[in-house]
Amino acid sequence: MRCKKENFIEGGIYHFYNRAVDGENLFRQTSDYLFLLNILRQLQIKFNFSIFVYCLMPNHFHFLFRQDNQIPLFHVFNNLFSRYVQQFNHQYQRRGCLFQGKLQHKSITDEKYLLAVCQYIHFNPIKAGLVRELDNWPYSNYLEWIGKRHGVLFCPEIRDTYFPVPSDYAAQIEEYRKYSEKSDFIDLLHDF
Repeated sequence: MRCKKENFIEGGIYHFYNRAVDGENLFRQTSDYLFLLNILRQLQIKFNFSIFVYCLMPNHFHFLFRQDNQIPLFHVFNNLFSRYVQQFNHQYQRRGCLFQGKLQHKSITDEKYLLAVCQYIHFNPIKAGLVRELDNWPYSNYLEWIGKRHGVLFCPEIRDTYFPVPSDYAAQIEEYRKYSEKSDFIDLLHDF
């Protein structure tokens, strides 16, 4: 999961994503999701970065983070996934690489794109057919965005700026759903 240090600047907002190798699942049971989120919380305290959006899917993940100091965010992912893969391989008696390739990331510098990425990340469980309503997917911070849960893996800055009333974000997701269900809809953000 190698990234170049020069690609990361203090104050930069980045969308990180990757998927499992050969169609394997990154998360096989609830304890896998919770283990990764627990490590993420520990690293958030250690490295001091902002978590705007996350969504863990059975075979891939998405994160939207802001680098709040000089420490490049790829250090977070090196720590996060080296610990996670070691535990995963031990628990499931497997060896080798768990990820399809190196960590993917995109710098987000445009306001419109930022809001689209937030919705895209949160909408993943519906798009994958895992749930019909996002309220039913516990492995994202969508519930924090709409004010139904108060988890620590959530910086409300973007939500509060653009959706001061959390239910407005839920309404925006419903608009996103309408567009995504159209047969001519092209999801420009989808990398998988």
